[in-house]
Amino acid sequence: MNFNTAFKKLSLSQQLDVVYLMATLTGAFLQGSFPKKSLSIGPHAFRVIHGEARSKRRDRDLLIKEGILNEKDPRFATIPHNNPVYCGIIHKRLFKKFKGARLSTIINVGNSSPKAILIPLTLKGKNGKGTVLPTIPNVSPLGNKHFVFFALPERLNGERVLRKQVHHSDTVYWISDFLTQLNDPDYNGFFNPINSGNSEDLLHVQYLKEQFPFFDMISEQNVKDDLTFIDKSHWPFEGWLLRYPANTPHKELYLEKLNKKIEEYINKGNNYNLLFHSTGDYHELYLAYRGENPVKLKVNNTLVNIAGYEVAGNIILEDKELYDNIRELSWYYE
Repeated sequence: MNFNTAFKKLSLSQQLDVVYLMATLTGAFLQGSFPKKSLSIGPHAFRVIHGEARSKRRDRDLLIKEGILNEKDPRFATIPHNNPVYCGIIHKRLFKKFKGARLSTIINVGNSSPKAILIPLTLKGKNGKGTVLPTIPNVSPLGNKHFVFFALPERLNGERVLRKQVHHSDTVYWISDFLTQLNDPDYNGFFNPINSGNSEDLLHVQYLKEQFPFFDMISEQNVKDDLTFIDKSHWPFEGWLLRYPANTPHKELYLEKLNKKIEEYINKGNNYNLLFHSTGDYHELYLAYRGENPVKLKVNNTLVNIAGYEVAGNIILEDKELYDNIRELSWYYE
């Protein structure tokens, strides 16, 4: 039996273990450790983490030197599009000619890196149709076994485009199907829409084998199946928790309730983060409101941006000195 045949016989969780080991050995992502401290903000428990690799993620010369980015192959950037749920694609040589253009690390690593190892996930959307969303180890990980799955270029009126990092009705369906295929409670994940901590324009979803204090808190509550409102007495980022049996035949009914809540919220001009987790028997997706919640985190006197990982209870610090000398944490509101 050859490697490819044996690999396909593995579960998705086992495949991720193999890919992560190979990516570690070949240096396909920035290496680093993740020391942690347990701290509280008021009654809520958080973990503060020094992200050694995160401080290097914008160093494209280093990414090229390490062979993570391939400078010789075509490099792409994303640009605004007249359809608000898509972004256009241009070649790097045109980058400076377009206002709002952003170089995309994920799409370039996923398409041209000689070290990239992709698993082509096929995830079912709202209409039951499967969409291929490849997954690769995150180039600048936030924690252990950090992966990302992302949208591939598609055609829209004859033009090559990418799904944008905004709400799509398919997104919660893809995440739900992913949780079913993964079937590993040790993974937690998050989705950062634009203006809620995202670092890329193209649609991508992140997951990793790290504890999420939010879900630890939820496990101690008597949460019913279906939608439950989580107020600020339980978590500083209030919102709606969807909990449903992993094998329910009525999954669409549950997911549409969450989609409706998301659409109602963003139609008022608000931003959100989405967290997800499986207990094995149940799937849990959390719509975290950002409109009336903390804008940033104050570490000593330094302001730190908040994205899905922070909303989940993990505060990532790139500055080692700041991490070593934490005196206090507090929320910052505008």
